[in-house]
Amino acid sequence: MHSNRRSIVSTVHVFLLIVALLALFSSEAQAQRRRERPAPTPTLGLEEGLMELETKDFNLKFVKASQTLAALEPKGKDGFDFTPADQLERRQGDSFYHLGDLTLRVRPVGSSDWQDLSTAAARKPVTALPISGHFLASADLAPTLPTDCPLQIVRCWLVDDDTLVLNFTLTNKSDNPIEIGSLGIPLIFNNYISGHSLDEAHAVCSFSDPAIGLDGGYVQVTRLSGHGPALVVVPEGKTPLEGYSPLLADRTGRSQTFEAFYEWMPHTKAYAENEWKNAQPWNTPTSVTLAPGESRVYGLRFLLAPEIRQIEDTLAAGQRPVAVGMPGYIVPEDIDASLFIKYSKPIASIESIPADALKINKKAPTQHGWQHLTVKGEQWGRARLLVTYADGLTQAIHYRVIKPAAQAVRDMGHFMTTKQWYDNPDDP
Repeated sequence: MHSNRRSIVSTVHVFLLIVALLALFSSEAQAQRRRERPAPTPTLGLEEGLMELETKDFNLKFVKASQTLAALEPKGKDGFDFTPADQLERRQGDSFYHLGDLTLRVRPVGSSDWQDLSTAAARKPVTALPISGHFLASADLAPTLPTDCPLQIVRCWLVDDDTLVLNFTLTNKSDNPIEIGSLGIPLIFNNYISGHSLDEAHAVCSFSDPAIGLDGGYVQVTRLSGHGPALVVVPEGKTPLEGYSPLLADRTGRSQTFEAFYEWMPHTKAYAENEWKNAQPWNTPTSVTLAPGESRVYGLRFLLAPEIRQIEDTLAAGQRPVAVGMPGYIVPEDIDASLFIKYSKPIASIESIPADALKINKKAPTQHGWQHLTVKGEQWGRARLLVTYADGLTQAIHYRVIKPAAQAVRDMGHFMTTKQWYDNPDDP
């Protein structure tokens, strides 16, 4: 027994040594690639300087020329920044996206071809607009968009109820109805681990996780260290989290230690017709059509949770619906799961999609005001609940229904004892 134990310990030590060496070689290779990669032609306008502002929760820095965010620092955290500010100099060229940028696909009604639009593809200084009151910065983005863009886009950074808000007002300036088939708000947070030691990554980097729940959707940004605070991004107005897509147009080099930045997508129809046509989207893809002269506002609100465990409390305090599945969102067909929902408005309706996939029963509310539902899986596969509240807000809650628990365990045991082995001798 002692010999076996020493053998196991030795094996673990060898494994950890290999992992450490691979990490070292990977870090050095990434550093070498960075040294070899030519610096981008600067177009962001850093030479014109930064604007430093603050809200109740954040110290902010904006690039004057682009009015994009250069720093989002929670107060009292020794300069910790949710943005990749340490990469700002290397990411100041075209097609490097920043908080405050926008991507779109549009077309005149009746046309079959989408036009791709981006505020970062060929960057120019934006036109600053007068501000007053609770506005921090405002700009017409026309200079950094193609000349044939059929929309006027005005971006505003403001403070509402002590909370940082980012708004885009889209106006159809053409003589034809314009369909917006996709809209993406890049969420550029510092998940760029490449080139950092473990201690450095814990100090400066974050992970972003989405709840792709339409009006009830949000993105939580948690520090790699596990310490608070955590950033919680929620819709402002009618800006559902319909899709959450990797921002592959961004030029930041992807690797094992940086998968991509992502964008919040209120509309995804143009992607569903093209890149995603062989996939099943989480939510029904939508578009919106603006008549000549018509406007629509999209936006995000940036909340701050003191600790990761207080994200749900922060959502509730921010008047957002909160859903908690117990024991989770993978439901065996023979087990009744629980779903707890808290929102200031009552539930108007609950729909299962597909219709027969999930069976819902209402229970008495808890003593702390949570609506208690039981969820019974009736049909194997992906499913979602569409919860509509009395104020018209719609929340999507996604499930995976699996076989009865005992059968699932039997299937897993059979797989592990008969098929799980990878036996390609040529794989290093």
